[in-house]
Amino acid sequence: VPFAPALGTGVLGIDVEPQAGRYKITRIYHADILKLDAPAPMDVPALTARPADFIETINGAQVSAQRDLAEYLIGRASKPTRVCLTPASGGSRRCADVTPIANDAPLRFAAWRNANAERVASLSGGRLGYIHMSDTIESGLEQFNQGRFAQHDRDGFIIDVRFNSGGYAPDYVIQQLTADRYSP
Repeated sequence: VPFAPALGTGVLGIDVEPQAGRYKITRIYHADILKLDAPAPMDVPALTARPADFIETINGAQVSAQRDLAEYLIGRASKPTRVCLTPASGGSRRCADVTPIANDAPLRFAAWRNANAERVASLSGGRLGYIHMSDTIESGLEQFNQGRFAQHDRDGFIIDVRFNSGGYAPDYVIQQLTADRYSP
């Protein structure tokens, strides 16, 4: 949404599709366990949001697929917002206060990274670990060390440097991966 930053438009960290004049949730992005400072708006236990739920109201306004969903969230970034959902199969309406965020890119990136890790584990029979490094400075090296130590029992690693912004210490990674192991 091009106008979102200027107007403080919030996002809910979900994918939706129009269906029967309403918005149906097709995917919910959850908080990244490695970055607890990136909240997921729909991770509200009282709401129990699920794919296939329909968004009925936002702050009391009836939601219609005739309008862009972002229009209902203008000025709502970082502000408690009442969201009501109904299950696709019918049933009781559920409402809860959620806090839309200004940018759900970290949630979507975490989902992408986690899907890559699951694919590597599946294709390798659990023998290989997966580490994504966003750069080769502090944050990327932290990601490398977290992944390496968390998966120390693996035979090897897929180190994904797609979207890597560079840095100054790629040799650290090579040194760590080629160093002799002194304990199992």
